Amino acid sequence: RRVVGHAGNVSLCDLGYCSVGVDEGWENCSGTDPRHGLRQHNAAGLPLIDLKSFPDTAGMVKAIHALGLAAGWYLNGCKCGEHQEKQANYAGDIKDLHDFGFDGVKSDGCGAQRNQTLCTVVRA
Repeated sequence: RRVVGHAGNVSLCDLGYCSVGVDEGWENCSGTDPRHGLRQHNAAGLPLIDLKSFPDTAGMVKAIHALGLAAGWYLNGCKCGEHQEKQANYAGDIKDLHDFGFDGVKSDGCGAQRNQTLCTVVRA
């Protein structure tokens, strides 16, 4: 597209918008805990992903990177709203964040995973 003040075609990244964020909607809330309602993590703490909408999360991140963009992921969202904090969920979130190749993360306060010191893990 053309933008006033810029020669030739201009992309959003040319204007400083060089990242894509996968926000609410990737979660599969089918995991249930009889005492605490819906869950978005399996028993091992890994995020449950809606495979109908996101059949290949790592492939999606690679495609975003191939376009020269950074990819971010939204954790602790509102869709499932887990009510019980579990250490395994922090570890599972960070594991998948890195395994899928995301560059950044947004953590919301709707679910139980609210300890930001546990959400911040430096990749070795």
